[in-house]
This record gives sequence, structure tokens and C-alpha cells, in this order.
Amino acid sequence: MSARSTGSAPARRSRRARPDAVDASVSFRQRQLETSRFGIVYDVDGPRIRLGVVWFVVAAVALWFGIVTTAVLFALVAALAAAQTATALRSRWCRPDRRVAAAIAGAVPLGALVGVGMAGAVLLVAAVAAVVVSSALRAKGGDPIVDAGAAMRASLFSGLAAASMVLLHRVDIGAAITLFLLVSSYEFGDYLVGSGASNRVEGPAAGIIAVLATTAALAVAEPPPFEGGTVWLFGAIAAAMCPIGQVVASAILPRAGAPARALRRLDSYLVAAPVWLVLMWAGVQG
Repeated sequence: MSARSTGSAPARRSRRARPDAVDASVSFRQRQLETSRFGIVYDVDGPRIRLGVVWFVVAAVALWFGIVTTAVLFALVAALAAAQTATALRSRWCRPDRRVAAAIAGAVPLGALVGVGMAGAVLLVAAVAAVVVSSALRAKGGDPIVDAGAAMRASLFSGLAAASMVLLHRVDIGAAITLFLLVSSYEFGDYLVGSGASNRVEGPAAGIIAVLATTAALAVAEPPPFEGGTVWLFGAIAAAMCPIGQVVASAILPRAGAPARALRRLDSYLVAAPVWLVLMWAGVQG
């Protein structure tokens, strides 16, 4: 009896320890991703699923009501993303101004309401303004050119992604809504699987599968402006570009796990939206 007790106790301890070991492995992997340069990380603190649902509903309503509401919503998110990114980039020798970064990122999609020319003009003016403001607010020991460059780094990609959604809406509302549905599918699959995965492949793979499943449903409906099998082409491009956008967002930040939740809300659009816009301008969908 003593032998059985001695033999069974380690087994029981092993069984009890196994979930803890799995949790520790996942936590260690998540810490590795957060501190890496190009990792894809998942914010699991707080009601992330509910906030994702709220974002989906609000963005869908904005897209449906028109280009003005779309521009306002994406400009607000881009401005917040730029401000958070600028905060994450601040260091002893680099002091980008959060207000400058937010103003640039928010102004570009609002300029896109007028057209691509205005959006481009806003970017050119913003680059000069960033240097001027950084010089006026020069911190002790700081370099205004470095600070201006960091402000542009914080705002450029978010502003361009938001502006691309506005310009895509100008080209065809159906294209903007279709991209929104595909990106939302990717984010759902990626977060649902990736937030509990122990490696960096499972989440994006699940997101890509979700995009392809959504594309299959859209191919049956053939939403305008897509004709024939072109929706599959655009779906495949979205599936490939969404994870690249996540990596680009990590590259913008000083480390992948730096706090910038609004940037993470836009990261799947960073590459996908500009690429879709160029293809729409080229008339590939027809």
C-alpha cells in the first residue's frame, strides 16, 4: 500500500503540474513575442472580444452611412494610434510630440475626403510642419530632425491606411465594405486562435483560413464592383497582406509589445488597404 501511495503521488503531482507548465510555456512565448522586434502579439487584458464587436458595429455603420462618417472614424483611430505610437517611441534622445503625430495622422484621411491630391498635399505640409514644431518645442539635448522623423514614423502608416480606406470608399463603397469584412474575418480568426497559441504561426494561419472562408461566401454573392473570380484575387491579397501589416506595426514600434492599442486596431489595414486601393485604381476588379 505504501508503494502504491508512493507511486501514485508523483503521478498526481505531474498531472496537476501539467496545466501550469502549459500556461508557463504560453506566457514565456508571449513574453518573447512582446519583446521581439517583429512579433505578432495579442492583448488579452480586459474585454477585448466585446471591444472588437463594438468596433465592428461602429465601423460597419460608418461605412454604410457614407464617406464622411468613414473619414471621421478612421481619422480618429489613426490620430489615437499615432499619439500612442509617438509615446512608445519616446526615449532620452528622441522626443516626438504626440500632438503633432496625432494631427498628421488625422489630417491625412480627412484630406482624402477631397481626393488623393489633397491627401498628398497634407503629407507634404505635415513633414515641414513636423520639423518646424519640433524645432520650436526642442527638448534639452534633443535633435528636432530626429524628433520630427519619429513623429512622421508614428503617424505616416496609420494615416495612409486610414486615408486608403476613405479613398477606397470614394472609388466604390462595395470595395471598402468588402475589405472591411475580410479584415474583420482575419482579425477574428487570428485573435481567437493566436491569443492562446504557443507559437506565432497558428494565429495568422487561422486568420488566413477565415479570410478564405469569407471570400468563398462573397464569391457566391459576387458583390459589386467585383466581377467573375476577381473577388478571389482580392481575397487572396487580403489574406497575404493582413499578417504583413501586423509585422509592419511591430516594426514601427520600438518593440512588438509596446502599448499602442489603436495602432493594433489598424495594423491589418496598413498594407492591405493601400494595395487594394492601387488595384482598384488599376481597374483589376472589372
